[in-house]
Amino acid sequence: MTVVGASHQQPPLHAARDDSPAPGHALPPDLTTGCVILDIGGETGALVIHTGADRLGDEIEVTRLDGAGMPTHVAVLKRRISGGVAHAAVFSTLREGTYQIHGAGPSCPGRAHVMAGGVAEVDWRAAERTS
Repeated sequence: MTVVGASHQQPPLHAARDDSPAPGHALPPDLTTGCVILDIGGETGALVIHTGADRLGDEIEVTRLDGAGMPTHVAVLKRRISGGVAHAAVFSTLREGTYQIHGAGPSCPGRAHVMAGGVAEVDWRAAERTS
C-alpha cells in the first residue's frame, strides 16, 4: 500500500471511554486518497488499520497505554492500491509504544504496538465479518 494524510492530535474527546468511534467530520462518500507520507524513524513509527468498506469515513482514535501524549484520530479512507482499493485508517506518525485502539468491535484487535522506524498493521476485516 502506498501509505498523504496526517494524523490529528486533539484533547480527549470524552472523559469516559466506551470504545465507540470518535465523533468526526462528515466526509464525502467518494473521497479517495492517493499516497500517504509516513514520517517514521528515530522515535516514531506508523500504524495502519485495515477495515471493511462499511467503515469508510469513520474516525478511529488511539491512545498510548502508558498515558503519554494526546489521543490521536484519523478517518478510514478509500486508498488506491495496485489492483484495486483498500479501506484503512493510517496513523502516519506515532511515537513508539503500545496503543489502545478505540472503536474496535468486540472481536477486532483493540491494541497495537508501534515500533520506531516500523509500520504496525492491524487487520479488522475478518473480525468485522464475523461480528
